[in-house]
Amino acid sequence: MNETSPYQDYSQPVPRPESTGSSGKWLLGCSLGCLLSLLILGGGVFFVVIKAKDLASGAVNHFTSETPVAFDQPEADPARLETLLAKFEAFAKAMRDGTETEPLEVTGDDINLIISHHPDWEELSTRARVAIVDDRLSAEISIPMDDVGDLFKGRYLNGVASIRLSLRNGKLEGHIQDVSVAGKPLPASFLTQLRAENLFKDSPRDSKLNAAVDQLEELKIENGRLRLVPKPAAERKPKQTPVEGTPEKPES
Repeated sequence: MNETSPYQDYSQPVPRPESTGSSGKWLLGCSLGCLLSLLILGGGVFFVVIKAKDLASGAVNHFTSETPVAFDQPEADPARLETLLAKFEAFAKAMRDGTETEPLEVTGDDINLIISHHPDWEELSTRARVAIVDDRLSAEISIPMDDVGDLFKGRYLNGVASIRLSLRNGKLEGHIQDVSVAGKPLPASFLTQLRAENLFKDSPRDSKLNAAVDQLEELKIENGRLRLVPKPAAERKPKQTPVEGTPEKPES
């Protein structure tokens, strides 16, 4: 999946923001990090291969590969990239601090540049690329499967999936549209089953994903862009935990 980039190739180094650390990664998820990592790396394809374990050991070789996909580094105009990363950081900081901020809109090219140049996304940079066409997010992924189980040792999940996303009554919904794994489309009957399921229906209420979603008033994909609209700052401010032995103040 090669999305045409509007950026030219320049030799000057591009400034990289400092890493926010492991805790910062999921806080960035209040904007893009945790949420999009799940959408990109999941996208239904990982779910498919996990189900393949229940089918037969032969399905493992059918749905996985011995070699990963080598993704090209997206080209970037340093000035444009610096502006994009600054916009991302400003949105993330406002979400962390509980301050007002404008909605964040990003294209597939924007996401690929953030993945490739933001230090908190370094691991993902060798594993995924994204495209957004109309109201669908497509992700091409290449994930080492060693941690899944002995059956998958030395294997890679290489696949492409497209999903539709929405936020309904405060709950994230994601529905698979198309999936191919190791260059092979899924059987029609299997794909029909996947399309009927909300990928996030069993997500625990206390998960980091839901913590991120709870801070959003709107999440949608349209016209080739992902749009994240935060709730008003007053609704996103974390509740302070009272000191032990101190009664909570009644809400006014």
